[in-house]
Amino acid sequence: MDLFDFKEVKYLERDTNTPTFFGKIDSEVGKGGQVMITLGDRNFFVDINPQDGSWKWTPPEALADGEYSISFMTIDTAGNLSTPTQRTLIVDTTPPAAPTLLNLYDDQGAITGSFDAGKMTDDRRPTLTGIAEKGTVVYLKEGNTVIGSAKADEKTGLWTLEPNVDLADGRHNLTLVAAETFAGKVREGKVSDEFNITIGKDGDVPSDPGGVAKIIEAIDNAGSLTGSLKSGGITDDTTPDLRGSAPEGSVVRIQYRNDKGEWIDGGNAVMNGTSWSWTPSPALGAGNWEFRANAGSGWTDEFKLDIDLAPAAKTEITHAYDDFGSYTGMLGNGAITDDRTPNLHGRAESNSLVYIHYRNVLGAWELLDSVTAGADGRWEYETDRLSPGTYEFQAGTSGTRDTNGKPFGLQIVAPGSVAPEISMAWDDVGKITGEVKSGGLTNDTQPELRGSAEANAVVQVEYSRDGKTWHSGSTVADANGRWSFTPKDELEYGNWDFRAKTTNSNSYSADYSLNIIDSEVVTHVYNFEDITPVNINKDVNYGNLTFIYKKHDNVTTAIEDHERWGGLFVIRKDSNVNEFVQKVNFQEKINYFELAALDWESSKSYISFFDENGKELGRVYSNDERGNSREVLQFYSGNAEISYAEIHIIGSLTAYGIDNIITERYSKHEINTNSHGFEAFDSYEAAYKFPLGKADKLGSGLIFKTVKGTEAEVYDNAKSNSYKSLFFKNNSTYEITFGSTDKIS
Repeated sequence: MDLFDFKEVKYLERDTNTPTFFGKIDSEVGKGGQVMITLGDRNFFVDINPQDGSWKWTPPEALADGEYSISFMTIDTAGNLSTPTQRTLIVDTTPPAAPTLLNLYDDQGAITGSFDAGKMTDDRRPTLTGIAEKGTVVYLKEGNTVIGSAKADEKTGLWTLEPNVDLADGRHNLTLVAAETFAGKVREGKVSDEFNITIGKDGDVPSDPGGVAKIIEAIDNAGSLTGSLKSGGITDDTTPDLRGSAPEGSVVRIQYRNDKGEWIDGGNAVMNGTSWSWTPSPALGAGNWEFRANAGSGWTDEFKLDIDLAPAAKTEITHAYDDFGSYTGMLGNGAITDDRTPNLHGRAESNSLVYIHYRNVLGAWELLDSVTAGADGRWEYETDRLSPGTYEFQAGTSGTRDTNGKPFGLQIVAPGSVAPEISMAWDDVGKITGEVKSGGLTNDTQPELRGSAEANAVVQVEYSRDGKTWHSGSTVADANGRWSFTPKDELEYGNWDFRAKTTNSNSYSADYSLNIIDSEVVTHVYNFEDITPVNINKDVNYGNLTFIYKKHDNVTTAIEDHERWGGLFVIRKDSNVNEFVQKVNFQEKINYFELAALDWESSKSYISFFDENGKELGRVYSNDERGNSREVLQFYSGNAEISYAEIHIIGSLTAYGIDNIITERYSKHEINTNSHGFEAFDSYEAAYKFPLGKADKLGSGLIFKTVKGTEAEVYDNAKSNSYKSLFFKNNSTYEITFGSTDKIS
C-alpha cells in the first residue's frame, strides 16, 4: 500500500510489532531523494530508489501495542519538501479476549426469568447476555457450528443474542468466541470455557448424563487450620487433596490452571468406587488456582482455591449488604446507606476465626465480635443497630486491632435525608475531552453527568435551559453510590442547569451549569476594560490569567485607563533598568496567545512560553514599533500546552503598554504575521550528528543539512547552558532552510 496515496484514512492498523511501510514516488525529481519518517518525536530517513522511486522502511526497534503518531514527508533531490502525510498508527497484536456470559433468560412457558447454566429450560431460543471487547462480533457455538451471533456495544462491550436455531431436547454444550476485523484481517480470540443449557420441561432437574464427574471439596492438611475447603477457599496447603464423585469405573482426568490462564494436565484421579481423589504433584506455588475434572461428558465448573503461605493477610471486609428501605443491595467501601444493621461480608483463611473491630469516626476503636469463616473462605456478620453517623469497620485475626489494616467505611443516614451530589460533567466529543466544571463550556450536546448518592438509589436527573421547563431521566447508583447519567436526546446550544434527587426524597442537589456551544475552540479576550484600574502590589487574577506580582524598587505595574487606548496593563520603569520580566500564568492551558504591545520600541523585548514542566516552547519578539503605536504579537504552540508566559521588557524607555490579550485552547490557528521559531535541539540525543548530505527537519520547522566537511554535532553541557547546542566544525559548510524570516539570533 502506497502511504502517499491515502486521501481519507486517518489510521494505520498493524498486527505486528515490527510493521513495514513502503511506497513509490512517481516524480522524476523525487527519485534518488529521501523519505523522512517521524514516529513520535524521532526522525528516520530512508533513501528513495533512483531507478523506480520505491522505498521501504521498518522501525529499528519493535513497537509495543498502542497508538503512535507517524508522518511521512519526501525530500526530493532539489531539497524541496512535500506536504507531510500524518497518520495515527495503531499496533495491536492481541486477539480479543474470551467473551464473558453474564445471564441466561427464559421468556417462554409458565416459568420465565433468569436461569443458571446447566439448569432446565423450555425456551428453545433463550436470551444470552454478556460482555466482550468493545465492537467485536460474538459467536455462539455448539461444537464447531455457529448457532448465533451479536455485535458487542462500541462503548460498553455488552452484547445480547439468541440462538438462530431451535435447540433440541437434552443437553447442549456451548462456547463463546469473539472476532474482530483489524489491519484488514478477521481474527478470532480465545474460546470461552464451555457451559451447557438443557432443554426440557420447566422445573425438572436435569439428570446426570453418563460419565459426569463432580468436584465436591478439597482437603487442607497443612498448617494450624485444616479441614474441608470449598471452591473459593483460602489455604496455606500447597498440595490440597481434591475429592469428588464419578460413575464407578470412570477414568477421571484433572486439569488445573494458574493465574496466567494456562490449563495444565494433572493426569488421572485415583478412583475408589464412585469416589475419586487427586493430589497435585509437584506442589503448587502461591496464587489463584482453578481445577476441573472430566469423566467423559465434559469438564466440570472450575473449582477455585487461593493458595497463600501467609493467609492471615487475606482477612478483609469485601463489602456490606443493605436489606432495609427503598434501596437495597451491595454496599462498597464508603457507601451511604439507611440500613442501621448492615451485614458485613468478607474473606479470610478457610475455617479461621475472624475478629471484627469498629468505631464511629469521632470515637475510639472497639472489638465488636468474632465470626468463623466458612470452607469457601467467606464470612458474614450482621451488626447491632447503629445510630446515624460515619463508621469504620476492620477485620483481623486477633482480638487486638491491626493498626496497619484496611478499614471499611459506611455512612449511615435517615431514609431520604441525603440529597445526591453532581460532582462533574464529562465531555467525550471532539479533541477537547475530559472533565467540564460547573459553569464551563462544552461542545458535547449529550454530556455525561457524574455524582454520588445513597448506594443503589434511583437518581432522577432534571435539566433545563430556561429554569421553567425541566426535562428528566433516571439512573441507578452503584454499590459505592457512584452514578452517571447522559441525556437521551441531544441538547440545544445554550446554558443548561442540571439538578438531581433520589426518588424517595424531594431534596435536590446544588445546580450544575454547562454552557453548550457549537465550537470546541475556547477563546478568551482580555481588553482590560472590565477590570478596575489599580496599582499592582500582589498577584492579580483576571479571568483565566494571573499576573504574578514581582516587587522591584524601580519598577511599578498597574492597570490604567488610557485616554486613547482605554484599559491597559502598564509597566513603568526607570531608564537605568535594562530588563524587567512579567510572568503570566494561565489557569486553563492554552495553545494560542496574542497580545497588543504598545510603544515597546525595542526589537530586544520578547515573550517566552513554557509548558507545565518549565520547558520553553518558543518565543516571539517585538519589531521595534515606534511613535505611540501598537504591534500585535502572536504565538501558536500546536499540540503543546502552554502553562505560563514571561514577558521580557528590554530597553531604556520608561513605559510599556499591554492590551487586548487573546488566548485560545485547542486552537488550529494560522499565524500570518511575522513570527519567530525557537530551537533548543531538545528532541535530539547528545552527540547526535547531522549526516552529510541528508536533511533533518528540526522541531521548530527549520531544515538543517551538513553540505560538506565535518558533520555538525549536538552538544549538551547543563552547567553552561540549560538547552543543548549545535557545534559547527572548521572548514565545513552547513545549510539551514527557513520559511519566511527576516532575522535569526
